[in-house]
Amino acid sequence: MKTSTIQRQIIEGLRAKAQASWKAGRPDEAERLYAELLTHDRTDAAALEALGHIAVFRGDEAGARKLFERAVKAEPNRLSAQVNLADVLHQAGEDAAALKLAQRVLIRKPDNALAHFLVGDIAWNGGDFDVAIASFERAADLSSDLAWHIKNLMFERLDRCDWRGHDAQFAYFENRLRAGKPNGELSLPLVLLDSPADLLQGAKTYAEDRYPAKPGLWTGQVWGHERIRIGYVTGEANSHAVGAAIAGVLEHHDHKAFEIHAFSHGADDRSPIRDRIVASLDRFVDVSGLDDLAAARLMLESEIDIAVTLSGYTRAARPGILAHRPAPAQVSYLGFPCTMGTPCIDYLIADGEVIPPGDEGFYSETIVRLPDCYHPTDDKAQIAARAPTRAEAGLPPDGFVFMAYGQTVKITPKLFGTWMRILKRAEGSVLWLTDKGPQACENLRREAAAQGVDPARLVFADRAEDRADHLARHALADLYLDTLPYNAHSSATDALWAGLPVLTCRGATFPSRVGASMLKAAGLPDLITDTLADYEDLAAALAGDKPRLAAIGAQVAGPVRASALFDTARYTRSLEAALRAIHERARPGP
Repeated sequence: MKTSTIQRQIIEGLRAKAQASWKAGRPDEAERLYAELLTHDRTDAAALEALGHIAVFRGDEAGARKLFERAVKAEPNRLSAQVNLADVLHQAGEDAAALKLAQRVLIRKPDNALAHFLVGDIAWNGGDFDVAIASFERAADLSSDLAWHIKNLMFERLDRCDWRGHDAQFAYFENRLRAGKPNGELSLPLVLLDSPADLLQGAKTYAEDRYPAKPGLWTGQVWGHERIRIGYVTGEANSHAVGAAIAGVLEHHDHKAFEIHAFSHGADDRSPIRDRIVASLDRFVDVSGLDDLAAARLMLESEIDIAVTLSGYTRAARPGILAHRPAPAQVSYLGFPCTMGTPCIDYLIADGEVIPPGDEGFYSETIVRLPDCYHPTDDKAQIAARAPTRAEAGLPPDGFVFMAYGQTVKITPKLFGTWMRILKRAEGSVLWLTDKGPQACENLRREAAAQGVDPARLVFADRAEDRADHLARHALADLYLDTLPYNAHSSATDALWAGLPVLTCRGATFPSRVGASMLKAAGLPDLITDTLADYEDLAAALAGDKPRLAAIGAQVAGPVRASALFDTARYTRSLEAALRAIHERARPGP
């Protein structure tokens, strides 16, 4: 009896250490300890299941399956092992067996979130979207982590242009947003929804769920610097679109009036853009190895007057840093075209087109409007001297070329239908798109054929590693077609800088009005439409009117280059005026 008690204590001690190691992010140590537990009892279902999770973490799905199967055999009523086995079976494409296990779990435990998710995902694959959405809804209500996962899964499907169940998916996100339910971050609502009220609700819910405000580190201190200290917080101080857009602004900052810091939590890609950004700053700090609180404390110690997030809630973001309030004034700018829905962010930099007067109520921040376009450009961007030939780019030797580079997730079924009608009306034309992988290309070709358009009229461009080469190939296109409800941002300025006219359709939200903002600043308001029907008509008309298009092209190649959109020095002075005003408002005391 005494030996048995000691042995139990040893086993439970091992189990506690193994659990602590796994939670602390030490999988090797956890694996060794769980394996040691099995030397005491080869049928220890909890240890087998834990080792299965570690195998999943390592990407060893086959190993995980064997371990979960052993756990179920050792303890047939262990529901957690059953649902984890169902999950790996689903990942292996064995949906019938996975569904049977998931449904068995739900009979015994109706509130098992993962089982509901598996039923939903299997139903989606089978085309039963009503069952899928109902199951996803239940899973997301039971687990905010699964709400996040469902959002990511649906985002990936849209990125592959897999539009099965699109209407059900749209309704799912719209309903969850309006009900104030956790939904993951806003990448999908931004590309699906054209309602600023819905986006505000979604941002508030997300902020409260994931990044609630913490006790402020800044407690009213007055720094009294001769220069205003700006602290840009970004995960995109590299060749990302945000880095490319902000590099010229950083180089034009007035260092007599401003002291410019950057707190970077992104990758160093050793690109020319990264080098330009670092060289333009008074101070560059890599905080990628710090947690949010430590990074915020470092900003406080740096006595930053205005903290500026360039990433918002994008995948490259660290919103938790500014949730600790390290600065007197905190600003959202550039990378996230939406409200952040949190009291941690005081100001949002915009312009009068992306947030028209009267729309302030859809934003939790105070709106600071720049006089021209809120989106910066880089007037030093180089265009390669030689453009590829049409043959080299895979384009036909003749015919009108519509370009629509950018993220495929921005292509909605409704917009794609408009593009297909444009191709039908513009005889001999082609649509030049970004190659986002074989699945996306095949799905778009299949959809084109279903709409009566020869799939060969879709041409997919490989990624250009050099930005100058990418800009040069715009010369092969005749007209850039913008997306809706999430417009092109840097892709549109790239097109205009390279001399290619851009046609946009204006919506109701910030991201759906960026194209209009850019075209107004460029002096091209005639290329702004307000309905997809007008957008379609104008695209078809321009394709059939070479003199009219040539006149617009001459304007893009000449006056547009000298417009407010591409005057980086002028833009930076406007931004600095806005930052001065923010600094004055935030300064405490009389």
